[in-house]
Amino acid sequence: TVDGRGKLIFLDQKWNSQTFIDNLEKLKLPELFSTLPRNAKLILDNDTVHISGKSNLWLRNNGIKMIYTPPHSCDMNI
Repeated sequence: TVDGRGKLIFLDQKWNSQTFIDNLEKLKLPELFSTLPRNAKLILDNDTVHISGKSNLWLRNNGIKMIYTPPHSCDMNI
């Protein structure tokens, strides 16, 4: 959300690029990003589903800019 807080989502299914995209759509992420400043970015770690071509294509096609945390940066996880 705009104030940095969001819902915690529990998945009882296998996590892959499609479930990632499905959940972003369920959260209406493209609509949220359209209300944010142009320099807003989604911060992601380097999980395989976050860096997959399919996920990256969906994010770019929906106007969502991304920043990835450095690999092995546990101090950046909240």
